[in-house]
Amino acid sequence: MFRNWRSAEADKLQAGISATRKIVQKQPMIPALKAAIAHFGNDAQWKTCRPPLVELTSSQEKELLTELQANGFTMPGLRE
Repeated sequence: MFRNWRSAEADKLQAGISATRKIVQKQPMIPALKAAIAHFGNDAQWKTCRPPLVELTSSQEKELLTELQANGFTMPGLRE
């Protein structure tokens, strides 16, 4: 979106970003973001949260990842 905000694709790109945001914000934000990075980066240590935050429950994490994947979300370049 940053590079293409004036392109014909801008509205479509923004809709994808908004959909992803809605999925993530269904869960506690920071633990959800950390769970997504842990999953897509294949590094479970990313799920670790410091008090007062707590990691997502397994059901919260499953719901988050299922919805992100159904929405076509990826994090290309994360493992590089």
